Amino acid sequence: METLFGKLAPVCERFSSGSEPMNMASAGLIVVVALYALSVWFRAWHRDGFQLVLTLLALMVGLGSLAFHAVPALHVILLDSAPLKLFFLAYFVLILRRMYGYPAGRTGLFLLLIVLAALLLALAVPPTEVGEGSRLLTLLAALYLMAGGLVIKARIGMHQDRGLTGMAAARSDALHFPRLRAGYGLVIVGIIFALGLAAKALDMPLCNRFAFGSHFLWHGLVALMLWRMLVIAFHYPTAPEVQARLAEK
Repeated sequence: METLFGKLAPVCERFSSGSEPMNMASAGLIVVVALYALSVWFRAWHRDGFQLVLTLLALMVGLGSLAFHAVPALHVILLDSAPLKLFFLAYFVLILRRMYGYPAGRTGLFLLLIVLAALLLALAVPPTEVGEGSRLLTLLAALYLMAGGLVIKARIGMHQDRGLTGMAAARSDALHFPRLRAGYGLVIVGIIFALGLAAKALDMPLCNRFAFGSHFLWHGLVALMLWRMLVIAFHYPTAPEVQARLAEK
């Protein structure tokens, strides 16, 4: 069945057994991870509203997926697909604004290019052929580009500042090391995301051999991916004195 926003694709567990206890349990894991991240945010010394928005979006990802696998119907399909895409777009804002230091206009332009690329991919490769997972490939590509850019940017900056000492060296470290750690962390997130997309795509092909399919693995990997992304967002410098050093570059 098709909607304006996508296809209600078959899920192996429901196709083979008529219900989805494994998928619901694994979707619940996303909810648990998001609730734990929310508790971490409340206990953090340095926190901001954007971190809270990301955490609430992660919670929506879990609740939406849980709702869809409990009631797999056309009127709840957006609850399953939209929150994850919104989370990624919001996270890209965090990367571009805080980690790259881009102004609002350039950030908006990058987001527009990502959305346009996703639309073009959806038109070029209909979801009836490769499933909903194909619509997430643009997000994965954008994540890798931003992660690689952070690593390169940090390495170049560290090389240029290698002769600095004292407070100048401290300011350089405050700028480059967080970018480097975030970049490498997001590369790992991209690997987890790619494995999740593979599990999502293999769900129905594996259905004849394994009654549960592999969709539950997608949920588990999404939970791990969201947690890693939130940890990066929480640990990236938010203290006023560190932000001041970052702003000097």
